[in-house]
Amino acid sequence: SRALTTVAQCSEGELEAPIAPNPIMAGSPRIEAFLGIMEHSAHHRGSLAVYSRGLGLVPQMPYMD
Repeated sequence: SRALTTVAQCSEGELEAPIAPNPIMAGSPRIEAFLGIMEHSAHHRGSLAVYSRGLGLVPQMPYMD
């Protein structure tokens, strides 16, 4: 994915740099925001799979090429 490619191109220093002041993650390393977004997306993907199965559907497997 584009996100993984972008993160892979960042230096360790860029990923560890603190997030600018804001009301949510101020001062946290930038990589924490990326990991939080991944975790949040996985949570919603799992919820949608459960709802789909409850409707008798078979959800597609993510990350399959």
